[in-house]
Amino acid sequence: MRIAADSFIVIQVGIAAFAWDPETLSYQARTFNFSILPRPLSERDPCYVTQVSSAIFLTKNGFDFNKLYRSGISYLRRDLVNEGGKHAICTESTANEVSILSHANQRLLSELETHLEAWLQGDEKKTQVPCKPHLMKKFCHELSSLFRGRLAVSRVGTNIEARRLKSKPSRTNQSSQNQDRDRGDRGEDRVEVTVGFSVVIDMLISARKPLIGHNMLLDLAYLYGQFIQPLPPSLTEFKRQIHGLFPVIWDTKLIVHVAKLDKLFSRTSLEHLFDECESHPDLMELCSFEHAEGFDRYEGQSLAHEAGYDAFMTGCVFAYICKYLTHKTHPPTSDTPTPGDLKVLESYKNQINMIRAAQHSLHLTEEDPEPPFSDVVYVGWNDNEFTCAKQVANVFAAFGNVEVRMDHPRGAFVRIRQEPIQDEPTDSSELEEVVEAEGEDMVHQDPISVPEVNIESIRESLKSLYPRIVITSAVEANSKPLLVPCCVVRPDV
Repeated sequence: MRIAADSFIVIQVGIAAFAWDPETLSYQARTFNFSILPRPLSERDPCYVTQVSSAIFLTKNGFDFNKLYRSGISYLRRDLVNEGGKHAICTESTANEVSILSHANQRLLSELETHLEAWLQGDEKKTQVPCKPHLMKKFCHELSSLFRGRLAVSRVGTNIEARRLKSKPSRTNQSSQNQDRDRGDRGEDRVEVTVGFSVVIDMLISARKPLIGHNMLLDLAYLYGQFIQPLPPSLTEFKRQIHGLFPVIWDTKLIVHVAKLDKLFSRTSLEHLFDECESHPDLMELCSFEHAEGFDRYEGQSLAHEAGYDAFMTGCVFAYICKYLTHKTHPPTSDTPTPGDLKVLESYKNQINMIRAAQHSLHLTEEDPEPPFSDVVYVGWNDNEFTCAKQVANVFAAFGNVEVRMDHPRGAFVRIRQEPIQDEPTDSSELEEVVEAEGEDMVHQDPISVPEVNIESIRESLKSLYPRIVITSAVEANSKPLLVPCCVVRPDV
């Protein structure tokens, strides 16, 4: 998870704010969809990984990459601002282009500014200073702003020429003060442009409102890693930090599973939950939603996988679930619609869903129980016995429901379970979403048969076909994998 949060960037964020309206007896939704892209800052020019399958998936679902690179809102991690991001010099080459000076070039510009300030104390009408060709345009632009009304700055060959402008002596001090003030204002404006969307994240944190997500572990990791600071080295510290930022969190996928509401639904992916909440006879009449004035982009249309619409669906699902559990706990005494009671969700608060993992949930405010690893074996091999997780899964599928995580090119952790794997994809379309969302070094394989499982019987069954593989328990291998998959592959895909 830490690797993913450091390697990928966030390019779209959806936020939906819901409020109960006692006049219309419905929830009013204000939904925002932001395309965001970090800008280069000083010596930091962000690099990020693009997964081809994810790019194709986003394109299929209408994501506009041209809009992202043309007008995506900048953002800057909080620790970079605190560590001096405000002192970076940005020069606006055009209305739509921001270029950043490195620290070294910023020092050169500062030295040039000092030189010109000293030169202005003399009587010469003009002066020339040498400048590197690739910095000429930027420096001329910046110096023209710094010395507006005092110097005319232009390029002459390989030099920057500064010519003194006539000014009234009595206003020299005032002009200097105005220049300093203008320079400060421009600097603050440039910092605001660079920080950009991060201001919205700071507002969410300051609001201390409940944060709702669906299967949101990676969402929290990206939110923290991209907008706050790099993820901490330990899971315990990550949980502490997240809870400090967002004291109340609910994960709709976890609520559905733990409250055993999955019996109401055919699937628990977000889009299917939303569609079935809108059509299920026990749910559809419980809540009413309206898009507030000026927020009607999603009125009458489905745009699943656009972040804003996904945020809207998540909020609706949460409201339906809350109202359903409220009615089960406190049957209504009248037909007048009322909002759900959040107290019925207290036992699910600050717990994050985890799928295909050694534990089904992550508790942000309590110590999680030690997950059992008795069903995990470690497989090692020499040469090219196996080259990918799917090959390992094909071999071990005879012993139960199998999950495989590659440890390195000659080793893998294999979990063998008798019960069905939680929330297993049921068709190729849902599987495609999981694969494109989670990566490629984890494989789940359906069982061929389910004999009694223990390490000795596995070794005995495989030794004739695979004499060069070594099978031990995960504990013997001195490692306890979390087994959070990056990819799920079925045999027929």
